[in-house]
Amino acid sequence: YRFSSLGIFLAEKRDEFDLIDDSFILSMFSLKEAAARAMYRDFIFKVKSVVDAKRQEFKDEPTEYRSMRKVLVRDLSPEKIIEIIAERFNIDKLMLKIKNSKGVKEAKAILCFALRKFCDLKCADICRILGSMGQANVSRLCALGAELIKEEKYRGIVEEILAIGA
Repeated sequence: YRFSSLGIFLAEKRDEFDLIDDSFILSMFSLKEAAARAMYRDFIFKVKSVVDAKRQEFKDEPTEYRSMRKVLVRDLSPEKIIEIIAERFNIDKLMLKIKNSKGVKEAKAILCFALRKFCDLKCADICRILGSMGQANVSRLCALGAELIKEEKYRGIVEEILAIGA
């Protein structure tokens, strides 16, 4: 590679652009130039052989690795999540979008949490979807929603939402 500095440090090529201060690095190996270059060469090729050996170690591995982890897709439809929450709480979807609507705080909290986590939306995006609250309120509702889904009566909601993407 034309722009590699290795040849300069090993005194195999001249610094045609006059960019490299090889004396500083070489002085860390020895104060004698020839000894420093030799030690630098040994160091570089020792590191390279260790890296190559580690790469080879994984290539020759006879066992197979399988992750048992399930990757959550974070691109679910906000409208579908709104439908699920409205149905689960037995409320009209419009109530989730009305500011200060009575008796829907928990539904809104779980909705905000679900939109944030499963649709990969920012608080500002959720504000635009719901149209009735500011980012600070969305943030508070997300935190409340995170706590609510731990409660027994709301545990099934997350599975229901995740089933959309399955």
